[in-house]
Amino acid sequence: MKQRMVSHFRGMHPPGDLRGKLAAIRRASSLAIPLLLAACGGGGGSGDGLGGGGGLPATASAARGAQLYDKWWSELGASAPATTNPDYPVVGTQTGANTWRCTECHGWDYKGSIGAYASGSHFTGIAGVLAVTGNTPEALFASIEGTATSHDFAPLFTANDVWDLVAFVKNGALDPSPWIDATGSALGNAATGSTLYASNCASCHGATGSTLDLGSGQGVGARADADPWQALHHIRWGVAGSAMPSMEEAGLSHAQQAAILAYAQTLTGTVTPPPPPPPATLSYATDIRPIWAARSCTGCHGTSGGLTLTGTAAASYAAIMAGRVNTTTPSSSLILRKPLTSGVSHGGGQLFASTADADYQKILTWITQGALNN
Repeated sequence: MKQRMVSHFRGMHPPGDLRGKLAAIRRASSLAIPLLLAACGGGGGSGDGLGGGGGLPATASAARGAQLYDKWWSELGASAPATTNPDYPVVGTQTGANTWRCTECHGWDYKGSIGAYASGSHFTGIAGVLAVTGNTPEALFASIEGTATSHDFAPLFTANDVWDLVAFVKNGALDPSPWIDATGSALGNAATGSTLYASNCASCHGATGSTLDLGSGQGVGARADADPWQALHHIRWGVAGSAMPSMEEAGLSHAQQAAILAYAQTLTGTVTPPPPPPPATLSYATDIRPIWAARSCTGCHGTSGGLTLTGTAAASYAAIMAGRVNTTTPSSSLILRKPLTSGVSHGGGQLFASTADADYQKILTWITQGALNN
């Protein structure tokens, strides 16, 4: 092996739910790889045109490797790691599942510590994969798999997974400098990108790029501005675990993909979050009636006060509905105003400190829903 891709994953232990599930698959599939290489004479064509050849198996897929590079557990249909990678560099600031992603150390521009992640919240000091694209496929396979090394992904990936990643590193991870400058500005033709966006992207993302929330309320424009290298990777290869198609597999040229990115950076539409789901229908018998006892209302309104809240649910419901509930203007209901002491005499004093009181809000919601006898 000429060069290791990384040297920081010392003593890594993969998530338990993946170790057992994938180790057996890997052992079985790895036995077939030498035979496959021998049979294909050192490589051949592949389904995406970017896999076989140059010593790669004929079945190696750079497109699938790009998905694994993005978020391998989504591509494998596994659960996201629940813990921070124990060998994530101490200089890093990320936590949780992100620390297990190839992109988090090697970058969306594939340059790692000398690219967009040379500083800032994603800095790890780890080299990018562009530095090793000249290595032999066998050397890259050993480095990515990392059996018994500090980059030990062998329990997580089958041999086929590793070959797909090798294909991506060798043939798919291109230097994005011709399409994105050092400031993050896209260099493609935005006018051409407008047409390509309309025919390839707008049906899902919307004309202004604001139909889908791409995370933290970002639409297409905000994401393309915030991390154009990530946006270009997703334009080229799609998003792991989603239905987003790959423009590389769709046959678009690199110039056309860059044009889509350039147009994406012109979009300013903001994502409108969906309205919150309506509250569950409250029950008088199980949600509202217990409040009377919990707030000691029944202490007075059992035998006095002109309102009887003891007895059956049907009896107390009938009592408060006799002029004390206003479904037209719920907040003006006496059942709410009196314990709030908002200008209405109440011998029991102020039971609700404010309208923010949880029980006040529960009664208000119940009345707003029609004060049902349920």
